[in-house]
Amino acid sequence: MHDFAYSELYYGDEPPISFLSIEGAKEVGIEMNSLSKSFSIAGCRIGYASGNEKIIQALQQFKSNLDYGVFFPIQEAGIQALKNGDSFCEETRRIYKARVHLKAIFFIAIG
Repeated sequence: MHDFAYSELYYGDEPPISFLSIEGAKEVGIEMNSLSKSFSIAGCRIGYASGNEKIIQALQQFKSNLDYGVFFPIQEAGIQALKNGDSFCEETRRIYKARVHLKAIFFIAIG
């Protein structure tokens, strides 16, 4: 199981590598992601898993016994975020990168 919740929050030019991009990964594991981190919808408890079909089926069975699902409007918001959220994620990365830069300047200044 690869926790990829912060996949859209990176500071360099290249995004982090998905576990599922590695040859054979889909045969042995899954990757989980949270929309809460990437799209700033904390508290909504919405995400997704992809990868090995048998593991996904076991996760689905487990979840069906654990909870009852996500409020429908939150599901719709998640769909829109996945379809149209690239610019939002780019802007978030730009803001975070600027903040890191300012902190670095501050820490250099204070020694």
